[in-house]
Amino acid sequence: MEWYNGNYARILYPKANLESQRISDLLTAIGTENSYRAFFKEYSNLLIHRKEGIDVLIDSTGLPNSIHFPLTAISNHNGQISNEIRLIYVVQQGTNLPLYFRYVAGNIIDVSTLTKTLLELKALNINTKFAILDAGYLTEENVREMFDSKISFVSRLRPNWILYKEIVARYLSTLRCEENFVCCNTRYAYVKRVDCEIVPGCRGYVYLGLDLTRSSLESARLFECAGRKNLSEVDVYRQMSVQGVFVLVSTRPIAKDKILPLYYMRQQVEQVFDVCKNNINLLPLRVQSEDTLRGHLLLAFVAAVFFRRLQGDLGDSEFTPEGALLALRNQKCKVYDGYVLTMEAAKRANDVYKRFKIKVDNLYALNALCN
Repeated sequence: MEWYNGNYARILYPKANLESQRISDLLTAIGTENSYRAFFKEYSNLLIHRKEGIDVLIDSTGLPNSIHFPLTAISNHNGQISNEIRLIYVVQQGTNLPLYFRYVAGNIIDVSTLTKTLLELKALNINTKFAILDAGYLTEENVREMFDSKISFVSRLRPNWILYKEIVARYLSTLRCEENFVCCNTRYAYVKRVDCEIVPGCRGYVYLGLDLTRSSLESARLFECAGRKNLSEVDVYRQMSVQGVFVLVSTRPIAKDKILPLYYMRQQVEQVFDVCKNNINLLPLRVQSEDTLRGHLLLAFVAAVFFRRLQGDLGDSEFTPEGALLALRNQKCKVYDGYVLTMEAAKRANDVYKRFKIKVDNLYALNALCN
């Protein structure tokens, strides 16, 4: 109510009903399956060119809740047990903007959601040509599916893969040499590329690497706790020898100094999840039905797009998205019969206007604004 009384929305919608129970009705109305599909059809038209394949990042996060409906289930994700819904986001590489979202019950594991996510993108006429995936999505079945769909990808191999063990056993001892030494932005690493079969019949490339920064940090922590854990010198040496080691897999031959920064672009999805949970009140979930949930998630998605776009446009300026919006919130006006008279803008508001090249006129006709 405080926001409404001080916002131009009060003039545009003078009969708005702001009773709390109407919020659920609003979320239900915009959360229908038809609204959900219509939104993504129009949104994807704005964001991508249909004839061109796009590069995407795919990851998921848990939404803890105690809502009693079928989507809430016990999840064991990376050893963490919780009652939750799994939320899957697709982010467009390059723009760093969320492209699509879907959700599944909390007890559905990530590996089983990849194919359905790619098929839903295809149903929206979004042609995926390259994907950066978390290790949790990599299975032999998913690798074959992406090969059959002609989707290139980069992902991380987990240590329980036979291919991981074979590559480490064969090449780790000779990894530290000048020909494998690369600079990855501001980090240094040893990286060796090996041409091999990712799974039988599907050839690609495996990258065995040693991130020196990560190895140094992990070794420091190991040394600090070695005494408390009564680790022998042999134990410390064996753990230290594999710290900072990673194995990435790709269907494309990527330059050794580019593969690590490329995979770390996956953090853009984590940044979107961070925005959703910490800046736009995605949690806690306060819904009673799937339509209400979908409406809440759709509003959160739109807010995340807006927030990420603001972050990009503000760049290295002194403003955060919250700071810019707060500065503009202090722009005042006086309402007269037939027109609005804007007041003088404070310096911070003027700085935001200049950043976005916004020109604020002195007078605005009410009938023009309402139309």
